[in-house]
Amino acid sequence: MTSPPFPPLFRRSLVLLVAAWLAVSATSAARGQGPAPPMELVGPPTAGGSPPVLFVAPDGMVHLDGPMAGQGGPYPQAYGMQPMAPPSGDSPLWRPFPKDWQGLTGAAPSPTGAPGNGPAPHWMHRHGIWGEFWYIRPRDADVAFATPTDGAANPVPIGPTASFDPDFEPNFRAGFNVRLSDCVSLATQYGYLRTDTETGASISAASGELLPLLMHPGTINALSNVQDATGTLKIEQDLLDVDLKGLFTGTDHPCQNCADQVNYIAGVRFARFDQQLGVVYAVTGTTTVNSAIDFEGAGPRFGIEATRHSNAFGVFAYGRAVGSVLVGEFDAQVEQRNTFNGLEAFSSWSSGRVVPVLDLELGLGWTGPQRRLRISGGYLVSAWWNVVTLDDYIEATQTFQYQDLSGVMTFDGLVARAEWLF
Repeated sequence: MTSPPFPPLFRRSLVLLVAAWLAVSATSAARGQGPAPPMELVGPPTAGGSPPVLFVAPDGMVHLDGPMAGQGGPYPQAYGMQPMAPPSGDSPLWRPFPKDWQGLTGAAPSPTGAPGNGPAPHWMHRHGIWGEFWYIRPRDADVAFATPTDGAANPVPIGPTASFDPDFEPNFRAGFNVRLSDCVSLATQYGYLRTDTETGASISAASGELLPLLMHPGTINALSNVQDATGTLKIEQDLLDVDLKGLFTGTDHPCQNCADQVNYIAGVRFARFDQQLGVVYAVTGTTTVNSAIDFEGAGPRFGIEATRHSNAFGVFAYGRAVGSVLVGEFDAQVEQRNTFNGLEAFSSWSSGRVVPVLDLELGLGWTGPQRRLRISGGYLVSAWWNVVTLDDYIEATQTFQYQDLSGVMTFDGLVARAEWLF
């Protein structure tokens, strides 16, 4: 027996939601409409009982003494005719709220956004809190750790190389905004990112053996026949941003039902960036390779963000580009241990670096009728230059080549944000 396409509870909820939507729409439409005011007579009827002649200028004014110089002309109006009622705010069924410019009260926007005086202009800075859901993955962070071979003296690969390749994982960012003036605010936000990647590889003794790519070549011998390998790769980031945001340009166009806002960003970023790797090879006993790279740094950041609002529907499009220059130090180490031989290899290394970071984000959102609630979603790309990756560092310890030990790591994914302004 097949279940209905929609559960009964869902259908009832949908019907109630539609009924409430229509009721709010009818109330909003009725509120803006009222009986038309009676037409007042303008001057006495002309001779013969014909209606008076009204002169309407382009400015909408009626001039009884004739048209304005070079403007307007006679416009016959029926005596005692009732004019049409003015537009009431345009509230169709698919948009039950009045126009966003007028707000729920139908009043003009208030420069302070005080309740009952209409919503604040889009460009105005206000207090606010927000939270973001990240679904992000690191790229250029993969580490190969084992390759299946035929087991000969000069091994030949016979299968796909096993590697750690981080995938998308949920993370978060949250912050708050403090209004300093109508055009300036101070924003603080904290972001946390962590990815855990676990994988493994195995091969039967009859088929061959695994080549342990992360073991130091000087410790591999004829007895180093690896049949199984498992491990974990972890990447963590803690980001704290303190930014001063200022209005570069902002306009509200009530006649065009749109608004623009462009802010500059100037602040500082504090960052912690850790990479950890652990691999266990089933060789004579077990051999474990552990490596870690830690970075801590801080530096200035500058950027720009722009928003385009549609007041008629409450939707907006936004874009943000922020660059940071982090000054800090990378501390790296790697060790290899065997259950019988103990410590077989160890190395550590440090390097002071200047790490440029570029964050780009584009997306769409919706603003509530009183411009307090904002919900948005977009795509984020963050690129980190001059970083030291685990794959490059372990290769450097195996070849003793530490020159030009620099790489690029990127992070990208979906961002969903909820914000409350007051």
